Amino acid sequence: MLSGGYGDEKGMKILIGTALALGTGGVRSYVQTLENELVAKGHDVSVKQPDLLRFYHKIMARIKSLGNHNKVRQELMKANTSSSFTKTRKYMQTNGENLELIHAQDVLYAASLREMHIPVVLTVHGPLLKEMEMASKLSQHVRSYIIEQERIAYEGAAHILAVDTGQKKIIVEEYNIDPEKITVLLNAVDTRLFTPLSLEEPEVPFYLVPRRLVPKNGVGVAIKAFRHLQDERMELWIVGDGPDRSILEELVDHEGLTNKVRFIGSIEQAEMVTMMNQAEGIVIPSIPVNGVIEASSISALEGMSVGKPVIASNIGGLSEMITHMKNGCLFSAGDDSELAALIRKLHADRELRKLLGENALEYVRVNHSSTAWSEKIVKVYESVCK
Repeated sequence: MLSGGYGDEKGMKILIGTALALGTGGVRSYVQTLENELVAKGHDVSVKQPDLLRFYHKIMARIKSLGNHNKVRQELMKANTSSSFTKTRKYMQTNGENLELIHAQDVLYAASLREMHIPVVLTVHGPLLKEMEMASKLSQHVRSYIIEQERIAYEGAAHILAVDTGQKKIIVEEYNIDPEKITVLLNAVDTRLFTPLSLEEPEVPFYLVPRRLVPKNGVGVAIKAFRHLQDERMELWIVGDGPDRSILEELVDHEGLTNKVRFIGSIEQAEMVTMMNQAEGIVIPSIPVNGVIEASSISALEGMSVGKPVIASNIGGLSEMITHMKNGCLFSAGDDSELAALIRKLHADRELRKLLGENALEYVRVNHSSTAWSEKIVKVYESVCK
């Protein structure tokens, strides 16, 4: 329900915004779940995100930057931010009466709001500078621009929500922000939507990788793991899209795994629920890249919420959620042999899969229910609006 909705007049009036198109992935799930929960609680919620940049904007960015790749990226960031800010300003002019706060989902959008004179709560899903450097080398000029936007956003926010302890550590240590201003709140999942279903088992068992195809998500590790599983009657299904798709397809072809690995592409949330329920297990093979470490993965929580064993890298927020051989499995990040051994072990032991899945479901319902999670977020809203 990303279009926004209106609830009981007694609720708060909240704007959720981002300068980065939601597209697919964890931030979209975060916003979608938060909006649904807030509306269900009677709050008046609107969501603003940038329009897709047209060919005109991309050409203008190249002209302004004289073709310099780094400057083009900066101009496109500015164009996205301007699009969201313009939508926000129009909303404030026409519907902004009694608006109590803005919940920003990235530092670019949060920084653009510094003259709005309204409380801003900022969720930090990941360090923007490090994520940009993961994609390609940045010039000093672009690095300075991003660092300045991060500084403005962190200093200007009334409160910051960090999705794991690693994000809080970066903000405190690298930007000297008061730790009392930051609340660590791990991600959540709608356990009413992501729930176990009784479905017919697929003809060929499969393990599911629900990941955007970018370097830090380590999808290549899962592909390489299946080099060691050629003798097993099972497949690897990759759900999601992204800039690394062609590279990963080449890897599958190079390893001779075209009969074992399927690229499904992006799918809707309801389809994801079904596919996760049909899978034997969920694989989250994240790897650290240029200081970017997986936070509390929403995809992992969704897999746990449908009662499936999740096999994840032993890093970041994943290791905060999963206890090895209790409510899931952990392996050394990047170690495809270790991952393959765990998949083989689970594939051979239905009772172990059942036990881990049941424990995972219980853990998520107790610790990561979107109902309790959204109540904690509302308490933060109330604290900054006093």
